[in-house]
Amino acid sequence: SASYPIYRRGTTLDIFDKIVRKINKGCVDIGVVLLVVVILASFTQVLCRYFLHIAAAWTEELARMAFNYSCMLGAGVCIAESSNPVMSMLTDHLTNKGNKKGLLAQRLFAYAVMLFITVLLIPIGIKFMGNVSIQTSAQLGINLKYLYLSIPIGLSIVVLNIINNVLTLLKNWGKDDTGTSQEAEEGAL
Repeated sequence: SASYPIYRRGTTLDIFDKIVRKINKGCVDIGVVLLVVVILASFTQVLCRYFLHIAAAWTEELARMAFNYSCMLGAGVCIAESSNPVMSMLTDHLTNKGNKKGLLAQRLFAYAVMLFITVLLIPIGIKFMGNVSIQTSAQLGINLKYLYLSIPIGLSIVVLNIINNVLTLLKNWGKDDTGTSQEAEEGAL
């Protein structure tokens, strides 16, 4: 059996995996803070509108911006955790569990489709940022390019996680559930 140096412990693959995991942890932490901002802004809006009888339109803009960033950051984390509904549909419902090569091919195909679409969307998000760069939000006065900056940021994190998942899938291919190589087991017999 061939041993590929990139797949040894402490290699570039492990370093890349650690970096992506740290990015994902940061995304989760920022996402939690942003969801708290969404909740507080929405609560403030309800309080102002129904109890104080004043309009606080800025709270709606703040909640929308925070929610947008939390969704885009969360998309990459969903890919990392395999909790993306499209990925689940492609890999869980279309798999032949008895055929490991078929399962690997289906997962690689699903990741390739997602990577292709994501890479196509990144320049569209950047172009959209440029199109709105002279506009500001009505109440907060924030340039809208910062709102739409979440698209290329979030999609770049998705790309990193797709690449990491593919590398991990290839690294673990041929191993059983315990993490031992099937070839090693056959050699021991």
